[in-house]
Amino acid sequence: MTPALLADARLFDWHGLEVPEPALEVAQATPSDSIASYEQVSLADVLHHLPKGGQGAFVAELAERLPSGGRFVLTDIDASALVRRFCNQLHDLVLARQWVHPVTPAAARALVEAAGLTVRSEETVNSLWYRHYLTVAEKP
Repeated sequence: MTPALLADARLFDWHGLEVPEPALEVAQATPSDSIASYEQVSLADVLHHLPKGGQGAFVAELAERLPSGGRFVLTDIDASALVRRFCNQLHDLVLARQWVHPVTPAAARALVEAAGLTVRSEETVNSLWYRHYLTVAEKP
């Protein structure tokens, strides 16, 4: 999460999870009923690291933890920009040693809406040879 987003969100208490395998093993061993409720959930470049079949369930689980009026912020690789997507995938292959599964902004919107959230804003951002989308949603 960028310092600007942290400042804008006025976060006082936040929790996160890194991608390395030991952290994933701990998360998988944690019972889902021990996960707290949050006013905002932010996923920055997380979704593409999940298997294609598990992305929707992951978003739904997080959305379930939001109270009414809670905010869901999702930013990730834009799979609709083919060359830029490949650059992102190559980056993760070299640095994380993982072939990732990005989705298009439309597919991300569908995952968010299927989780019962209402999309409030969407945008795409180009940075060097990368392109990401930003989706902000709210739980009704």
